[in-house]
Amino acid sequence: MKSTYFDVQSRHRSVVGTNIAHLIPVALTCRIFLILAIAPIAFGTGVPADLVDDPHVREEMGVNAYTAPSLGKIIEDLAFLRPSLPPNAFDRTRLEGNYSNRFQLAMNFGALVADGLIMAENQVSEGFTNLGRALLKQARALGVDEEMLRRSQSIRELAERRKWDALRRELIGAQHEVEAGLVRLRDEEIAHFIALGGWLRGLEASTAAVQADYTPQRAAKLLRPDLLDYFITRLDESGLAGKRGTPLLQRIAQDLKSMDALLRDGLRQADLPRLKELVTGLNEAVASTKAPR
Repeated sequence: MKSTYFDVQSRHRSVVGTNIAHLIPVALTCRIFLILAIAPIAFGTGVPADLVDDPHVREEMGVNAYTAPSLGKIIEDLAFLRPSLPPNAFDRTRLEGNYSNRFQLAMNFGALVADGLIMAENQVSEGFTNLGRALLKQARALGVDEEMLRRSQSIRELAERRKWDALRRELIGAQHEVEAGLVRLRDEEIAHFIALGGWLRGLEASTAAVQADYTPQRAAKLLRPDLLDYFITRLDESGLAGKRGTPLLQRIAQDLKSMDALLRDGLRQADLPRLKELVTGLNEAVASTKAPR
C-alpha cells in the first residue's frame, strides 16, 4: 500500500516527538551534572551563597573557576545601615599610593571599588575621575589592566551623568575583570584579597553608621559571622596568617579573630568602639605605604 503525504508527515512528527522526548531527560541530566560540578567550586570555599554574583555574570568574566564574595553584594547587604562615605575617601595620598606588595595592591583595589559603590549608593558624583584613575593604576600594578582603561573612563562618564545603577554594574565589573586577570596569571590567591579589602572598607563605613544610630537589629546586620569566618579560614588554610604571611597579613588575621571574639555574645553597643578601632586600624595599615607590609 502506498504511503500518502499525510502518512509520511505523521510518521515524521512521531519520530521528531520521540527524539525530543529522549532529548529532554538528556538535557535535564546535563543541567543537573553541570550544577553538581559547579556547586563544590561555588560553595566549597565557604563563600556565603547570597554574596556570590549570578553565575552568568561570573562566566562572562571568566572567573567561574573560583569564587569570592562580590563587593556589589557586600555593599548592597550593608546598604540597610545607610553607610556614609569614609572621611578619607578623597585623600590624594591614598588614591596615589604605590605598593610593592601584591596582597596590599589587591586589598587597596578592593577598597577603592567599595568606596565607589558607597559613593554610588549615596549618589555622590564628585571624585569619580580620581577614583577611576586610581583603579586603573592599581590594576596596572597588578598586571591586569587590559580592560580597566575603558572601565575607568566609563566610571567617570556614568558618574557625571548620574547613572547610578549602570555605575554600580561598572564597578562590580571592575572587580570581576581584575579577578579574571589574576586567575589567568595563576594568581588566584591574590584575587581573594580584593574582596577582603573591599569588605573591610565597607565595614568601617557601616560601623560608623551603626554607632551614630544604634539598635540591636542594626548591630546584628553589621558583622556577618559567615563572612568573617570565610576570611579567617582563607588566611589560616593558606598559611598566610602565620610565618608564610607578611606582617600586615598576620595583623589582619589576628584582628579578624578579635572581631570574631566580639560576636560570641552578640555585638553590643559597648563593643562598637572596639570594632571601629580594629577595622579603622586595619584600613589605615592596608592603605599605608610605610613598613611593615
